[in-house]
Amino acid sequence: MSKAIAFTPLIGILFIASVLRLYNLGVVPNGFFCDEASFGVNALSVLRNGVDEQGVSFPIFFRSFGDYKEGAMLYSMIPSIWLFGLSEWSVRLPSALYGILNVWLVYLIGNAMVDRRLGLWSALAAATMPWLFHYDRVAFHSGPYITCLLLAIWCLISSTAGHPRRIVGFLVACVLCLYTYSPSKLFVPLLLATALCCYWTHLRTHWKHTAIGTLVVLPLLFPAIHAMQSGIFFARAQQLNLFNSTRSLTLLWQQWLMNYELQLLPSRLFILGEPSPIARHLIRGFHPLLVCTAPLFFWGIWRTIRGDNSRHSLFLLILFLCFPFGAMFTGSPFTLRSILGAPLSALLIGSGASDLTSEKHWLLRHWASRYLVILALLLAIAFETQSYFNRYNTLYPKISSGFYGWQSGAKGIMEFYKKHVSEYDDLYFPPQFNGPEVFLSFYDTEGMCKGRCKIGSVGNYNPTKRQLFSLTPQQLRLWATRNPSLHFTVLHSLVGPDGSVLFHIGSISKSIYPNQ
Repeated sequence: MSKAIAFTPLIGILFIASVLRLYNLGVVPNGFFCDEASFGVNALSVLRNGVDEQGVSFPIFFRSFGDYKEGAMLYSMIPSIWLFGLSEWSVRLPSALYGILNVWLVYLIGNAMVDRRLGLWSALAAATMPWLFHYDRVAFHSGPYITCLLLAIWCLISSTAGHPRRIVGFLVACVLCLYTYSPSKLFVPLLLATALCCYWTHLRTHWKHTAIGTLVVLPLLFPAIHAMQSGIFFARAQQLNLFNSTRSLTLLWQQWLMNYELQLLPSRLFILGEPSPIARHLIRGFHPLLVCTAPLFFWGIWRTIRGDNSRHSLFLLILFLCFPFGAMFTGSPFTLRSILGAPLSALLIGSGASDLTSEKHWLLRHWASRYLVILALLLAIAFETQSYFNRYNTLYPKISSGFYGWQSGAKGIMEFYKKHVSEYDDLYFPPQFNGPEVFLSFYDTEGMCKGRCKIGSVGNYNPTKRQLFSLTPQQLRLWATRNPSLHFTVLHSLVGPDGSVLFHIGSISKSIYPNQ
Protein backbone atom coordinates (compact mmCIF):
# COMPACT_ATOMS: atom_id res chain seq x y z
CA MET A 1 0.00 0.00 0.00
CA SER A 2 2.79 2.41 0.91
CA LYS A 3 4.53 1.73 -2.40
CA ALA A 4 1.32 2.49 -4.29
CA ILE A 5 0.93 5.79 -2.42
CA ALA A 6 4.59 6.62 -3.09
CA PHE A 7 4.11 6.18 -6.84
CA THR A 8 0.83 8.09 -7.04
CA PRO A 9 2.52 11.47 -7.83
CA LEU A 10 4.55 9.85 -10.61
CA ILE A 11 1.42 8.28 -12.11
CA GLY A 12 -0.26 11.68 -12.04
CA ILE A 13 2.72 13.30 -13.76
CA LEU A 14 2.75 10.62 -16.46
CA PHE A 15 -0.99 11.18 -16.96
CA ILE A 16 -0.38 14.92 -17.47
CA ALA A 17 2.42 14.09 -19.91
CA SER A 18 0.09 11.77 -21.82
CA VAL A 19 -2.68 14.36 -22.13
CA LEU A 20 -0.29 17.05 -23.40
CA ARG A 21 1.14 14.69 -26.00
CA LEU A 22 -1.90 12.70 -27.14
CA TYR A 23 -4.73 15.24 -27.16
CA ASN A 24 -5.61 16.23 -30.74
CA LEU A 25 -2.41 14.50 -31.88
CA GLY A 26 -3.45 14.00 -35.49
CA VAL A 27 -4.85 17.54 -35.79
CA VAL A 28 -2.37 19.85 -34.03
CA PRO A 29 0.04 20.86 -35.45
CA ASN A 30 -2.29 21.52 -38.38
CA GLY A 31 -0.77 20.07 -41.52
CA PHE A 32 1.74 17.33 -42.12
CA PHE A 33 5.34 17.95 -43.13
CA CYS A 34 7.10 15.95 -45.82
CA ASP A 35 9.63 14.46 -43.37
CA GLU A 36 6.79 12.98 -41.33
CA ALA A 37 5.13 11.60 -44.46
CA SER A 38 8.44 10.13 -45.63
CA PHE A 39 8.87 8.23 -42.36
CA GLY A 40 5.34 6.86 -42.70
CA VAL A 41 5.65 5.84 -46.35
CA ASN A 42 8.96 4.07 -45.79
CA ALA A 43 7.70 2.37 -42.61
CA LEU A 44 4.69 1.06 -44.53
CA SER A 45 6.94 -0.15 -47.35
CA VAL A 46 9.19 -2.01 -44.89
CA LEU A 47 6.11 -3.47 -43.18
CA ARG A 48 4.60 -4.71 -46.44
CA ASN A 49 7.64 -5.68 -48.46
CA GLY A 50 10.70 -5.58 -46.21
CA VAL A 51 12.27 -2.79 -48.30
CA ASP A 52 12.14 1.01 -48.26
CA GLU A 53 11.06 3.22 -51.17
CA GLN A 54 14.48 2.84 -52.76
CA GLY A 55 14.30 -0.97 -52.62
CA VAL A 56 16.86 -1.34 -49.82
CA SER A 57 16.11 -4.28 -47.58
CA PHE A 58 15.57 -3.32 -43.90
CA PRO A 59 17.75 -0.19 -44.05
CA ILE A 60 19.57 1.21 -41.01
CA PHE A 61 19.80 4.55 -42.83
CA PHE A 62 17.21 5.24 -45.52
CA ARG A 63 17.36 7.73 -48.35
CA SER A 64 14.82 10.55 -48.36
CA PHE A 65 14.83 13.90 -50.24
CA GLY A 66 18.50 13.63 -51.19
CA ASP A 67 19.52 12.87 -47.62
CA TYR A 68 19.96 9.80 -45.45
CA LYS A 69 17.83 9.55 -42.32
CA GLU A 70 18.48 7.33 -39.33
CA GLY A 71 16.07 4.41 -39.17
CA ALA A 72 15.12 4.30 -35.47
CA MET A 73 11.96 6.35 -35.92
CA LEU A 74 11.00 4.40 -39.06
CA TYR A 75 11.00 1.06 -37.22
CA SER A 76 9.23 2.63 -34.23
CA MET A 77 6.28 3.48 -36.51
CA ILE A 78 5.78 -0.02 -37.88
CA PRO A 79 3.69 -1.34 -34.92
CA SER A 80 1.31 1.65 -34.88
CA ILE A 81 0.90 1.59 -38.67
CA TRP A 82 0.27 -2.16 -38.54
CA LEU A 83 -2.37 -1.69 -35.82
CA PHE A 84 -4.09 1.50 -36.99
CA GLY A 85 -3.17 1.94 -40.65
CA LEU A 86 -1.23 4.79 -42.21
CA SER A 87 -2.41 8.20 -41.01
CA GLU A 88 -1.06 11.37 -39.43
CA TRP A 89 -2.10 10.03 -36.02
CA SER A 90 -0.45 6.62 -36.35
CA VAL A 91 2.76 8.20 -37.64
CA ARG A 92 2.93 10.70 -34.77
CA LEU A 93 1.89 8.22 -32.06
CA PRO A 94 5.37 6.66 -31.51
CA SER A 95 6.87 10.10 -30.96
CA ALA A 96 4.26 10.86 -28.29
CA LEU A 97 4.91 7.51 -26.59
CA TYR A 98 8.65 8.20 -26.60
CA GLY A 99 7.88 11.56 -24.99
CA ILE A 100 5.93 9.92 -22.15
CA LEU A 101 8.75 7.39 -21.67
CA ASN A 102 11.28 10.23 -21.55
CA VAL A 103 9.39 11.88 -18.68
CA TRP A 104 9.77 8.64 -16.72
CA LEU A 105 13.48 8.46 -17.57
CA VAL A 106 13.95 12.03 -16.30
CA TYR A 107 12.37 10.88 -13.03
CA LEU A 108 14.77 7.92 -12.83
CA ILE A 109 17.79 10.18 -13.44
CA GLY A 110 16.72 12.68 -10.77
CA ASN A 111 16.06 9.85 -8.33
CA ALA A 112 19.48 8.31 -9.06
CA MET A 113 21.28 11.66 -8.77
CA VAL A 114 19.84 12.72 -5.41
CA ASP A 115 16.46 11.38 -4.32
CA ARG A 116 12.85 10.74 -5.27
CA ARG A 117 11.83 14.36 -4.63
CA LEU A 118 14.27 15.62 -7.25
CA GLY A 119 13.00 12.94 -9.62
CA LEU A 120 9.36 13.98 -9.21
CA TRP A 121 9.97 17.71 -9.64
CA SER A 122 12.17 17.04 -12.68
CA ALA A 123 9.55 14.73 -14.19
CA LEU A 124 6.84 17.38 -13.68
CA ALA A 125 9.05 19.97 -15.39
CA ALA A 126 9.63 17.58 -18.31
CA ALA A 127 5.95 16.63 -18.59
CA THR A 128 4.80 20.26 -18.84
CA MET A 129 7.74 21.66 -20.81
CA PRO A 130 6.72 23.10 -24.23
CA TRP A 131 10.18 22.32 -25.60
CA LEU A 132 9.48 18.62 -25.13
CA PHE A 133 5.76 18.21 -25.80
CA HIS A 134 5.98 20.36 -28.95
CA TYR A 135 8.36 17.91 -30.63
CA ASP A 136 6.76 14.88 -29.00
CA ARG A 137 3.62 15.66 -31.03
CA VAL A 138 5.32 15.41 -34.45
CA ALA A 139 7.09 12.57 -36.23
CA PHE A 140 10.65 13.83 -36.12
CA HIS A 141 13.79 12.07 -34.84
CA SER A 142 13.84 13.61 -31.36
CA GLY A 143 11.87 10.92 -29.48
CA PRO A 144 14.22 7.93 -29.77
CA TYR A 145 17.23 10.28 -29.72
CA ILE A 146 16.34 11.66 -26.29
CA THR A 147 15.31 8.22 -25.05
CA CYS A 148 18.72 6.73 -25.85
CA LEU A 149 20.59 9.68 -24.34
CA LEU A 150 18.53 9.65 -21.14
CA LEU A 151 18.84 5.89 -20.85
CA ALA A 152 22.61 6.19 -21.19
CA ILE A 153 22.77 8.94 -18.55
CA TRP A 154 20.58 6.98 -16.13
CA CYS A 155 22.59 3.77 -16.58
CA LEU A 156 25.84 5.60 -15.89
CA ILE A 157 24.64 7.54 -12.85
CA SER A 158 22.80 4.59 -11.29
CA SER A 159 25.80 2.32 -11.89
CA THR A 160 27.65 4.29 -9.20
CA ALA A 161 25.05 3.26 -6.60
CA GLY A 162 25.88 -0.44 -6.48
CA HIS A 163 24.81 -1.42 -10.00
CA PRO A 164 28.10 -1.62 -11.98
CA ARG A 165 26.53 -3.90 -14.62
CA ARG A 166 24.63 -0.86 -15.89
CA ILE A 167 27.90 0.40 -17.36
CA VAL A 168 27.16 -2.08 -20.15
CA GLY A 169 23.74 -0.49 -20.63
CA PHE A 170 25.36 2.95 -20.76
CA LEU A 171 27.66 1.94 -23.61
CA VAL A 172 24.90 0.11 -25.51
CA ALA A 173 22.55 3.10 -25.26
CA CYS A 174 25.32 5.41 -26.53
CA VAL A 175 25.86 3.29 -29.64
CA LEU A 176 22.13 2.86 -30.33
CA CYS A 177 21.80 6.63 -30.16
CA LEU A 178 23.91 6.87 -33.34
CA TYR A 179 20.96 5.41 -35.27
CA THR A 180 18.39 7.95 -34.07
CA TYR A 181 19.24 11.51 -35.18
CA SER A 182 22.18 13.24 -36.89
CA PRO A 183 23.27 15.40 -33.86
CA SER A 184 24.08 12.12 -32.09
CA LYS A 185 27.28 11.98 -34.14
CA LEU A 186 28.42 14.98 -32.12
CA PHE A 187 26.77 14.30 -28.76
CA VAL A 188 27.71 10.66 -28.29
CA PRO A 189 31.48 11.39 -28.37
CA LEU A 190 30.86 14.37 -26.04
CA LEU A 191 28.84 12.17 -23.69
CA LEU A 192 31.56 9.51 -23.63
CA ALA A 193 34.29 12.10 -23.04
CA THR A 194 32.28 13.72 -20.22
CA ALA A 195 31.67 10.31 -18.66
CA LEU A 196 35.40 9.55 -18.72
CA CYS A 197 36.11 12.95 -17.17
CA CYS A 198 33.57 12.65 -14.33
CA TYR A 199 33.51 8.91 -13.70
CA TRP A 200 37.00 7.75 -14.60
CA THR A 201 37.69 6.24 -11.18
CA HIS A 202 34.36 4.40 -11.21
CA LEU A 203 34.87 3.04 -14.73
CA ARG A 204 38.43 1.99 -13.92
CA THR A 205 37.40 0.30 -10.67
CA HIS A 206 34.75 -1.70 -12.54
CA TRP A 207 36.95 -2.30 -15.53
CA LYS A 208 35.46 -5.76 -16.18
CA HIS A 209 32.01 -4.32 -16.83
CA THR A 210 33.54 -1.55 -18.93
CA ALA A 211 35.41 -4.15 -20.98
CA ILE A 212 32.31 -6.33 -21.38
CA GLY A 213 30.31 -3.31 -22.51
CA THR A 214 32.98 -2.43 -25.05
CA LEU A 215 32.90 -5.95 -26.48
CA VAL A 216 29.09 -5.96 -26.60
CA VAL A 217 28.85 -2.70 -28.55
CA LEU A 218 31.45 -3.60 -31.17
CA PRO A 219 28.97 -5.55 -33.34
CA LEU A 220 26.45 -2.71 -32.92
CA LEU A 221 29.00 -0.33 -34.43
CA PHE A 222 29.36 -2.29 -37.68
CA PRO A 223 26.43 -0.58 -39.49
CA ALA A 224 27.77 2.84 -38.46
CA ILE A 225 31.29 1.96 -39.66
CA HIS A 226 29.92 0.69 -42.96
CA ALA A 227 27.88 3.90 -43.32
CA MET A 228 31.02 5.97 -42.70
CA GLN A 229 32.86 4.13 -45.44
CA SER A 230 30.05 4.68 -47.92
CA GLY A 231 29.62 8.36 -46.98
CA ILE A 232 26.07 7.88 -45.67
CA PHE A 233 26.91 8.46 -42.01
CA PHE A 234 27.90 12.12 -42.44
CA ALA A 235 25.63 12.86 -45.40
CA ARG A 236 23.51 15.30 -43.40
CA ALA A 237 26.56 17.22 -42.19
CA GLN A 238 27.79 17.54 -45.77
CA GLN A 239 24.36 18.71 -46.91
CA LEU A 240 24.48 21.47 -44.26
CA ASN A 241 28.00 22.45 -45.40
CA LEU A 242 29.49 21.89 -41.96
CA PHE A 243 32.85 20.86 -43.39
CA ASN A 244 33.16 22.78 -46.66
CA SER A 245 32.01 26.32 -45.91
CA THR A 246 33.61 29.04 -48.07
CA ARG A 247 33.62 31.52 -45.18
CA SER A 248 36.80 32.29 -43.27
CA LEU A 249 37.47 30.56 -39.98
CA THR A 250 37.12 33.87 -38.14
CA LEU A 251 33.64 34.46 -39.54
CA LEU A 252 32.67 30.87 -38.80
CA TRP A 253 33.76 31.21 -35.17
CA GLN A 254 31.78 34.42 -34.83
CA GLN A 255 28.67 32.75 -36.24
CA TRP A 256 29.10 29.67 -34.05
CA LEU A 257 29.58 31.71 -30.87
CA MET A 258 26.55 33.84 -31.69
CA ASN A 259 24.47 30.68 -32.27
CA TYR A 260 25.71 29.25 -28.97
CA GLU A 261 24.82 32.42 -27.09
CA LEU A 262 21.36 32.68 -28.68
CA GLN A 263 20.38 29.30 -27.29
CA LEU A 264 21.29 30.23 -23.72
CA LEU A 265 19.66 33.66 -23.62
CA PRO A 266 16.91 33.73 -20.96
CA SER A 267 14.78 35.87 -23.29
CA ARG A 268 14.84 33.09 -25.90
CA LEU A 269 14.24 30.30 -23.42
CA PHE A 270 11.40 31.91 -21.43
CA ILE A 271 9.80 34.63 -23.60
CA LEU A 272 10.59 34.89 -27.31
CA GLY A 273 11.36 31.43 -28.62
CA GLU A 274 13.58 30.75 -31.64
CA PRO A 275 14.99 33.51 -33.87
CA SER A 276 13.68 31.72 -36.96
CA PRO A 277 10.93 32.25 -39.54
CA ILE A 278 10.30 28.49 -39.69
CA ALA A 279 7.01 28.00 -37.85
CA ARG A 280 7.54 24.26 -37.39
CA HIS A 281 9.70 25.23 -34.44
CA LEU A 282 9.13 27.26 -31.26
CA ILE A 283 8.70 30.82 -32.52
CA ARG A 284 6.70 34.02 -31.93
CA GLY A 285 6.29 33.72 -28.19
CA PHE A 286 5.93 29.94 -28.11
CA HIS A 287 8.93 29.73 -25.82
CA PRO A 288 10.73 26.49 -24.90
CA LEU A 289 10.41 26.81 -21.09
CA LEU A 290 7.53 27.97 -18.90
CA VAL A 291 8.06 31.47 -17.51
CA CYS A 292 7.06 30.41 -13.99
CA THR A 293 9.95 27.91 -13.91
CA ALA A 294 12.61 30.58 -14.55
CA PRO A 295 13.41 31.14 -10.83
CA LEU A 296 13.59 27.38 -10.31
CA PHE A 297 15.85 27.03 -13.36
CA PHE A 298 18.39 29.60 -12.18
CA TRP A 299 18.25 28.39 -8.59
CA GLY A 300 18.78 24.86 -9.89
CA ILE A 301 21.91 25.96 -11.75
CA TRP A 302 23.26 27.55 -8.55
CA ARG A 303 22.26 24.52 -6.48
CA THR A 304 23.92 22.16 -8.96
CA ILE A 305 27.13 24.21 -8.96
CA ARG A 306 27.36 23.94 -5.20
CA GLY A 307 25.83 20.46 -5.04
CA ASP A 308 26.94 17.90 -2.48
CA ASN A 309 27.45 15.16 -5.06
CA SER A 310 30.07 16.96 -7.12
CA ARG A 311 30.53 14.10 -9.59
CA HIS A 312 26.88 13.99 -10.72
CA SER A 313 26.58 17.78 -10.57
CA LEU A 314 29.65 18.30 -12.73
CA PHE A 315 28.38 15.71 -15.21
CA LEU A 316 25.01 17.47 -15.52
CA LEU A 317 26.54 20.94 -15.88
CA ILE A 318 29.01 19.89 -18.58
CA LEU A 319 26.23 18.26 -20.58
CA PHE A 320 24.06 21.36 -20.19
CA LEU A 321 26.88 23.58 -21.47
CA CYS A 322 27.28 21.22 -24.45
CA PHE A 323 23.63 21.03 -25.54
CA PRO A 324 23.81 24.13 -27.84
CA PHE A 325 26.49 22.35 -29.92
CA GLY A 326 23.72 20.45 -31.71
CA ALA A 327 22.56 23.62 -33.47
CA MET A 328 25.43 26.10 -33.22
CA PHE A 329 27.26 24.85 -36.31
CA THR A 330 24.29 25.21 -38.66
CA GLY A 331 22.84 28.35 -40.21
CA SER A 332 20.18 29.16 -37.61
CA PRO A 333 19.92 27.48 -34.20
CA PHE A 334 16.85 25.25 -33.92
CA THR A 335 15.48 23.91 -30.65
CA LEU A 336 15.01 20.56 -32.40
CA ARG A 337 18.72 20.09 -33.13
CA SER A 338 19.63 21.09 -29.56
CA ILE A 339 16.72 19.28 -27.87
CA LEU A 340 19.03 17.58 -25.37
CA GLY A 341 18.81 20.90 -23.51
CA ALA A 342 15.15 20.18 -22.70
CA PRO A 343 15.52 17.19 -20.32
CA LEU A 344 18.68 18.73 -18.86
CA SER A 345 16.72 21.92 -18.17
CA ALA A 346 14.02 19.80 -16.55
CA LEU A 347 16.62 18.35 -14.18
CA LEU A 348 17.89 21.84 -13.32
CA ILE A 349 14.32 23.07 -12.71
CA GLY A 350 13.70 19.99 -10.60
CA SER A 351 16.87 20.67 -8.61
CA GLY A 352 15.74 24.22 -7.89
CA ALA A 353 12.21 23.14 -6.90
CA SER A 354 13.50 20.29 -4.74
CA ASP A 355 15.88 22.59 -2.88
CA LEU A 356 13.37 25.42 -2.41
CA THR A 357 10.76 23.03 -0.96
CA SER A 358 13.19 21.26 1.32
CA GLU A 359 12.52 21.24 5.07
CA LYS A 360 16.13 22.29 5.71
CA HIS A 361 15.25 25.94 5.02
CA TRP A 362 14.33 27.64 8.27
CA LEU A 363 11.31 29.30 6.67
CA LEU A 364 9.95 25.91 5.60
CA ARG A 365 10.68 23.82 8.68
CA HIS A 366 7.04 23.89 9.62
CA TRP A 367 5.02 21.50 7.49
CA ALA A 368 2.31 24.07 6.76
CA SER A 369 4.66 26.65 5.26
CA ARG A 370 6.40 23.95 3.23
CA TYR A 371 3.16 22.67 1.74
CA LEU A 372 2.00 26.19 0.97
CA VAL A 373 5.14 26.77 -1.10
CA ILE A 374 4.68 23.42 -2.86
CA LEU A 375 1.03 24.26 -3.57
CA ALA A 376 1.99 27.69 -4.95
CA LEU A 377 4.55 26.14 -7.31
CA LEU A 378 2.11 23.48 -8.50
CA LEU A 379 -0.64 26.05 -9.12
CA ALA A 380 1.74 28.33 -11.05
CA ILE A 381 2.91 25.46 -13.27
CA ALA A 382 -0.65 24.20 -13.77
CA PHE A 383 -2.01 27.65 -14.67
CA GLU A 384 0.75 28.46 -17.18
CA THR A 385 0.68 24.97 -18.71
CA GLN A 386 -3.07 25.21 -19.26
CA SER A 387 -2.75 28.70 -20.73
CA TYR A 388 0.13 27.72 -23.00
CA PHE A 389 -1.53 24.52 -24.20
CA ASN A 390 -4.74 26.40 -24.96
CA ARG A 391 -2.79 28.84 -27.16
CA TYR A 392 -0.97 25.91 -28.71
CA ASN A 393 -4.27 24.34 -29.79
CA THR A 394 -5.97 27.58 -30.91
CA LEU A 395 -3.38 30.18 -31.95
CA TYR A 396 -0.44 28.03 -33.07
CA PRO A 397 -2.34 26.28 -35.93
CA LYS A 398 -3.26 29.70 -37.33
CA ILE A 399 0.35 30.87 -37.60
CA SER A 400 1.99 27.56 -38.52
CA SER A 401 -0.12 26.02 -41.28
CA GLY A 402 1.55 27.90 -44.16
CA PHE A 403 4.60 27.12 -46.30
CA TYR A 404 7.13 27.93 -43.55
CA GLY A 405 5.13 25.83 -41.13
CA TRP A 406 3.38 22.49 -41.48
CA GLN A 407 2.13 23.19 -45.03
CA SER A 408 -1.51 22.31 -44.47
CA GLY A 409 -3.71 21.23 -47.37
CA ALA A 410 -2.09 18.10 -48.81
CA LYS A 411 -4.60 15.74 -47.15
CA GLY A 412 -7.62 17.74 -48.34
CA ILE A 413 -6.33 17.89 -51.91
CA MET A 414 -5.67 14.16 -52.08
CA GLU A 415 -9.01 13.28 -50.51
CA PHE A 416 -10.83 15.35 -53.16
CA TYR A 417 -8.71 13.88 -55.94
CA LYS A 418 -9.45 10.30 -54.88
CA LYS A 419 -13.19 11.00 -54.88
CA HIS A 420 -13.07 12.33 -58.44
CA VAL A 421 -10.17 10.40 -59.97
CA SER A 422 -12.41 8.53 -62.41
CA GLU A 423 -13.65 11.81 -63.87
CA TYR A 424 -10.27 13.18 -64.99
CA ASP A 425 -7.24 12.20 -67.03
CA ASP A 426 -4.77 14.25 -64.98
CA LEU A 427 -5.01 15.47 -61.41
CA TYR A 428 -2.13 17.82 -60.63
CA PHE A 429 -0.85 18.10 -57.07
CA PRO A 430 0.74 21.54 -56.36
CA PRO A 431 4.57 21.55 -56.49
CA GLN A 432 5.05 24.23 -53.80
CA PHE A 433 4.88 21.65 -51.01
CA ASN A 434 8.27 20.44 -49.75
CA GLY A 435 8.77 16.98 -51.25
CA PRO A 436 5.31 16.91 -52.87
CA GLU A 437 5.79 13.43 -54.35
CA VAL A 438 5.69 11.81 -50.92
CA PHE A 439 2.11 12.96 -50.32
CA LEU A 440 0.89 11.09 -53.40
CA SER A 441 2.16 7.90 -51.77
CA PHE A 442 1.12 8.74 -48.21
CA TYR A 443 -2.49 9.65 -48.94
CA ASP A 444 -3.02 7.07 -51.68
CA THR A 445 -1.72 3.80 -50.28
CA GLU A 446 -4.30 1.88 -52.35
CA GLY A 447 -2.94 3.33 -55.62
CA MET A 448 -6.31 4.77 -56.68
CA CYS A 449 -4.65 7.79 -58.33
CA LYS A 450 -1.63 5.99 -59.74
CA GLY A 451 -0.81 7.26 -63.21
CA ARG A 452 -3.29 10.13 -62.94
CA CYS A 453 -2.21 12.10 -59.89
CA LYS A 454 0.93 14.03 -60.83
CA ILE A 455 3.06 16.91 -59.60
CA GLY A 456 2.37 20.06 -61.57
CA SER A 457 0.33 23.22 -61.96
CA VAL A 458 -1.58 25.21 -64.57
CA GLY A 459 1.49 25.25 -66.81
CA ASN A 460 0.55 21.64 -67.66
CA TYR A 461 -2.85 22.65 -69.03
CA ASN A 462 -3.89 20.64 -72.08
CA PRO A 463 -7.29 21.50 -73.63
CA THR A 464 -7.62 17.99 -75.06
CA LYS A 465 -7.60 16.39 -71.58
CA ARG A 466 -9.82 16.44 -68.54
CA GLN A 467 -7.61 18.00 -65.89
CA LEU A 468 -7.84 19.10 -62.27
CA PHE A 469 -5.54 21.66 -60.63
CA SER A 470 -4.95 23.07 -57.14
CA LEU A 471 -3.96 26.73 -56.84
CA THR A 472 -3.50 29.13 -53.96
CA PRO A 473 -5.69 32.27 -54.16
CA GLN A 474 -2.61 34.33 -55.09
CA GLN A 475 -1.68 31.92 -57.88
CA LEU A 476 -5.23 31.94 -59.19
CA ARG A 477 -5.39 35.73 -59.33
CA LEU A 478 -2.05 35.95 -61.14
CA TRP A 479 -2.99 33.19 -63.59
CA ALA A 480 -6.38 34.81 -64.35
CA THR A 481 -4.66 38.13 -65.11
CA ARG A 482 -2.23 36.49 -67.52
CA ASN A 483 -4.78 34.20 -69.21
CA PRO A 484 -7.96 36.21 -69.90
CA SER A 485 -9.06 33.76 -72.58
CA LEU A 486 -9.25 30.90 -70.06
CA HIS A 487 -11.56 30.35 -67.11
CA PHE A 488 -10.83 28.49 -63.87
CA THR A 489 -13.92 26.81 -62.43
CA VAL A 490 -13.56 26.37 -58.67
CA LEU A 491 -15.00 23.01 -57.59
CA HIS A 492 -13.75 22.98 -54.00
CA SER A 493 -11.85 25.30 -51.65
CA LEU A 494 -9.69 24.23 -48.72
CA VAL A 495 -9.87 26.57 -45.73
CA GLY A 496 -7.05 26.87 -43.19
CA PRO A 497 -7.28 27.19 -39.39
CA ASP A 498 -7.27 31.00 -39.64
CA GLY A 499 -10.30 30.97 -41.94
CA SER A 500 -8.39 31.90 -45.10
CA VAL A 501 -8.45 29.79 -48.27
CA LEU A 502 -5.39 27.58 -48.68
CA PHE A 503 -6.17 26.13 -52.13
CA HIS A 504 -8.81 26.34 -54.80
CA ILE A 505 -9.33 23.04 -56.62
CA GLY A 506 -10.82 23.28 -60.08
CA SER A 507 -10.65 22.80 -63.84
CA ILE A 508 -9.76 25.08 -66.77
CA SER A 509 -11.91 25.86 -69.78
CA LYS A 510 -12.11 28.53 -72.48
CA SER A 511 -13.68 31.71 -71.19
CA ILE A 512 -17.01 32.80 -72.65
CA TYR A 513 -15.90 36.37 -71.96
CA PRO A 514 -12.37 36.41 -73.43
CA ASN A 515 -12.06 40.19 -73.34
CA GLN A 516 -12.81 40.55 -69.64
